[in-house]
Amino acid sequence: MKYIGSNIIRISNARILDQISYPSSLDALSDVRFYKRDLADQANSSALEKLLLDSELKLVNLVDLDNIPFWLFDRSVSSDYLVYTTDPSTEGFFSAVLQASIISSKSATLLLETVKSVREGRYVLVYPVINSEERVEINTALLSFRNSVAVELNKVRNLMLAQKLELGDPESQKTLFLELDEQEKKEDNFFDTYLRKRSLSRQKSFQKPTTASNDGTDPQEVFVGLLDKCILSEFRMRSVGKKISKSEYKELYGLISRSTKFILRDKLRKNEVPAVDEMADIVSELCNVLGG
Repeated sequence: MKYIGSNIIRISNARILDQISYPSSLDALSDVRFYKRDLADQANSSALEKLLLDSELKLVNLVDLDNIPFWLFDRSVSSDYLVYTTDPSTEGFFSAVLQASIISSKSATLLLETVKSVREGRYVLVYPVINSEERVEINTALLSFRNSVAVELNKVRNLMLAQKLELGDPESQKTLFLELDEQEKKEDNFFDTYLRKRSLSRQKSFQKPTTASNDGTDPQEVFVGLLDKCILSEFRMRSVGKKISKSEYKELYGLISRSTKFILRDKLRKNEVPAVDEMADIVSELCNVLGG
């Protein structure tokens, strides 16, 4: 195995310690060492290695590996990386994660990110398993919401929404897209929530602007509702609520809402509802300008 490097991973979500019944407080995982198992496969590994060694890498959530849709795994990147440590606290933490998996019969998995990786739609998974030799291994994987499979499925989803199409077989829809409308029934809903936010992503889609319809729907109400969803989704992805006060949050929300309406005023006058991607792009750029 080849030594890649080590890192100190900050724990930004203290609730994780309660979830795995870790007996004491812990702010960070020290001496987290990464090794590459397969030296022969060097292709496309730099993206994952950069993330693993990024000084801003932080632990943000505990998820169930078995609930993650297969298409979110970036197959172009080798996941043959193992984690080791000599730090007693870090070793105890990973042992607690493994014990939580055994007790709950779920694959307890650590979700790591950086500010940059979130913008790129990338996350690192770290999870302990018992290998064929009955020994504990701590593995890694890279998730990408912008890999080729995820992008194509998002296009299909957007096309279905725009054209009000159905796959016919409800079970097929569950397999492909998850049951987003029933996310409250899932004990682990992180990826459901994220997929819902990414339905307002800036991926290219086939959705076309809509005009006033004959079903009594007010296009301006639809416009405002879509704008609210775009702003709230962008704020959640940027963790705006954690960075500014409630009064500043309301002020920023109002500024972005008014600015977006002004930019899209021609569509408002014509009673047109813009494509989700167009509005989401505008909201994102305004957040960049206004410091959201």
